[in-house]
Amino acid sequence: MCHMDDDFHSLFEPRMLDRGEAYYDAGRVDRPEEVAGGLWHAVVRGSEDYQVDVRLRHGRLVSAACTCPYARRNTSYCKHVAGVMFAMDAGSRHAGEPEGIFPGEASRCVEEYLGNEFPGRGRMKEMDWRTVRILLEKMYRLPDLDGMLAHSFMTASREKGPGRGGPASGAMRSMSPGMSPTRLDELPHAWLTLLEAAYEHLHDEKGLRRLYAYYILIARTDPESTYVGRLRRLSGDHWREDRDMIVALYERHGCDLPEGLENPAYERLLREERLPEAAFLYADDNSRDVMMRMLDVIAWDPECAWMAKHRLLETLHDSDSDIYADDGTRSVGRVGRWIRRIESAYGYDEARAICTSIIGMFPRRMNLRHELSEYLVDEHDACARMNGAVGAVSRP
Repeated sequence: MCHMDDDFHSLFEPRMLDRGEAYYDAGRVDRPEEVAGGLWHAVVRGSEDYQVDVRLRHGRLVSAACTCPYARRNTSYCKHVAGVMFAMDAGSRHAGEPEGIFPGEASRCVEEYLGNEFPGRGRMKEMDWRTVRILLEKMYRLPDLDGMLAHSFMTASREKGPGRGGPASGAMRSMSPGMSPTRLDELPHAWLTLLEAAYEHLHDEKGLRRLYAYYILIARTDPESTYVGRLRRLSGDHWREDRDMIVALYERHGCDLPEGLENPAYERLLREERLPEAAFLYADDNSRDVMMRMLDVIAWDPECAWMAKHRLLETLHDSDSDIYADDGTRSVGRVGRWIRRIESAYGYDEARAICTSIIGMFPRRMNLRHELSEYLVDEHDACARMNGAVGAVSRP
């Protein structure tokens, strides 16, 4: 990864910057690759897959292009370009980081909390942190991740939200230097953040790896996806072992979750590690929109690709499916996104055959026909139009 000398943040509108960072945190930015001197390319996976090119000179962003509608309409940089810049900046920083630096994010966050709640207190000593670790590990029955996960997923099934109302409740928040929590439930993972800080102070690598794995498994928001990168850096030579443990635990307990509880951190892990079988199982337990989103990962394995196509065709050939709710912009756009993803995974001919079937089911939906028009051109008609155009040009 190239060295980034420029603070690129000032080049973007604040909302574009925030959304770009969320795309990067959620792992929706593929690793940027240098395709020519100073020219970098990456795919950003939003509602569709967007192709992004950025040109750097001496580490400074000098130009960019994206295939999204916003970038085509506006001269300012879009959120997808921002996401690529965050990915490049992170790659540059991590490449220059010295080996062996132990995490300290939770410790800084807890220090803020304790300073607000107990002003004038003395610093906690190693024995205090050992006591915190013992008490909280007993509270959560660690190292039994199976038991923790079963409880969290059971609660999520009842209340459509992980751990809501239990000791681990509290929405995940990104840890940042400006964060000043004043209540325990404002810590990113409530009591577990205290345990995370104890692991950091005691340099308990094994405990911290286990806790990061748990965070990944219960994640529901994009910022929590950062724990994939944190665990990878912390695990080092143990990364494959930790990755396989996470996949095994999710496959053991994920079926207990209700449909609709998606996990952006787990999706990031599956995408970055290229795990098609695990991606298919995860998507098959979720909505068909999730399967579409993960289709590029699933398609790396031929058997998984075939099974996914079978599931998707069941939906696409069902005229009563909610994907065909009406001929409005939202419904039609969803169908179009599905078809374009199918084309990228299975080819144009497959997408065209499906579109022909769809229009056969809904011949009077003009907006739908317009959305799919690029796949509805008959080869005979196309040749006839081309011959007609040539004849018109050749006439005197």
